[in-house]
Amino acid sequence: MDSANEFMGASILGIFGHGIGHGLTAKAIREQGELPDDGAALSSNENSHLTQAVGLIVFWLFLLNTTMPKISKKVLIPIAAVCYTGQVYVPLQFSFTYVQTVLLLAFSINQLSRPTNEKQFAYGFYPLISGFPIILIGWLESTCCSRIPLRNIGGHLIYDAWIPVSLIGFYLTCYWTGVSKTKVKSA
Repeated sequence: MDSANEFMGASILGIFGHGIGHGLTAKAIREQGELPDDGAALSSNENSHLTQAVGLIVFWLFLLNTTMPKISKKVLIPIAAVCYTGQVYVPLQFSFTYVQTVLLLAFSINQLSRPTNEKQFAYGFYPLISGFPIILIGWLESTCCSRIPLRNIGGHLIYDAWIPVSLIGFYLTCYWTGVSKTKVKSA
């Protein structure tokens, strides 16, 4: 279960960070009535700007740690700063797509660069149950939400709900697979 635990431990923090991001978005909507259309929508107040920048770097740090759990924080912090800097130049309506693209790219590079001995069941099963459906749901959400009434059937809620559901399915499958292998070996 070590390889499954690696995915799960970091994912818990990533999901928590994702929730904080939704909370900050909801706060901005409550305060302004809607989200502004320009860039990352940082406040013009210098203290607020700094607070929001640090918050977004921490957001990126949590999410990158989810996709690259074995990479040291000394490496992840500058990567998070670069991701934040890129996000500042992305129009707000494309920020979801930007975040998803960066995370999937980071995850793919991390997984492909693993040593061969670490590429076992969890390595192949995680992207199948979690990664591919999230890519598909995210792609549909970012490209078809206005044409197909996805909002009427849940929209982003489907994306958000799939993350913990797929992680629980992944973990249980790894557990059951490990249990059946252990029983066969001891018999």
